[in-house]
Amino acid sequence: MRLALTAFLVLTISLVLGFGVMLAAGVIFTCRSDPAGCGLAQAYQTLFVLIEVVAVLLLFALSSIGKNRERIIRRTMLTLVLVPVILLFLGLASDISSGRSTKSGDIIEVLQLALPFWTIIVAQWWMIRAAIQRRAARAGTNQTAVAS
Repeated sequence: MRLALTAFLVLTISLVLGFGVMLAAGVIFTCRSDPAGCGLAQAYQTLFVLIEVVAVLLLFALSSIGKNRERIIRRTMLTLVLVPVILLFLGLASDISSGRSTKSGDIIEVLQLALPFWTIIVAQWWMIRAAIQRRAARAGTNQTAVAS
């Protein structure tokens, strides 16, 4: 029951944080890709935030199986943080190879997608790590009580 509650709280809190950062990034960085407005881009970003929250939670759940959980979850977090950076460099390399110059609007759009993703990853990692540490502390306390 505690595991389900923890998963629900992690999902809910990271979803709220992801949407908050997405909206803040949309306000701070103005949309330059479409002169008519960026309503469709905001709809896609909302969909991406939902997918990111669920996918990252599943990846953390899969990585928390087994021994030495904290180290594996930390590696998963660092790997996931690098995904938007790698995509940015691949986009820049694609622009260079096709002869197209990269505009500042392209980098701003990548940042608008990357900031919520990074927020979701770090928030979920922090909450899952804290839950694992509490669980290990409870298990250590229970074992010392049984041994006494």
